[in-house]
Amino acid sequence: MLFEIEHRTHYLYEEAVGAAGQYIRLSPSSGNSQTVHEWSVSAPGAIHRWQDCYGNICHFRAIDRPRHDLNVIARGVVDTVPSDSFCFDAASAGPPLAAYLRQTSYTNPGEAVTDLALSREALRGNCSADGLVALMQDLREKIEYRTNSTHVETTAEDALRSGEGVCQDHAHAIISVCRFLGLPARYVSGYLWTGTPDAAFDASHAWAEVY
Repeated sequence: MLFEIEHRTHYLYEEAVGAAGQYIRLSPSSGNSQTVHEWSVSAPGAIHRWQDCYGNICHFRAIDRPRHDLNVIARGVVDTVPSDSFCFDAASAGPPLAAYLRQTSYTNPGEAVTDLALSREALRGNCSADGLVALMQDLREKIEYRTNSTHVETTAEDALRSGEGVCQDHAHAIISVCRFLGLPARYVSGYLWTGTPDAAFDASHAWAEVY
């Protein structure tokens, strides 16, 4: 399916910003399930394009004169193909797979994550599709989807303890459990199409992939 995407971010400041630097990660990459036909990122100031160690296309922009508002616009055309895969392969991994086993401040396991991981011990060394689907369904029951129930600093442990969260919390929880069980896993962000043409959203989507 061919998508035309436009992503706008608007910053508005009470006092003028004299100077600023910003990393922009709004560029998709071509892969097994999608082909990026065209893409551009525009913003005030000088923009430098680079690629991080994970293979993501990134931009850095610098502002050197006072501004009360800043706009970042990313737009392009992406072609996707149907896929039921939630796995990534070594070719797209970027750094060594061990990097995807390292827990972060978002995924550090506490008692709730540990108990859940131990209940899914069969996944250790056996990254089966059925096992991952069962884990996903289990987490969906344990973390009720509720908008505005968490924030950008909420951890997987927090979400499991509170029993509510949003897509990023589900992703962090799956990643935390998988890494606990020795399965390399990574966080993915992007867009969720609901089937409505010209749909507009105020947030991006999040999910997880497992090696």
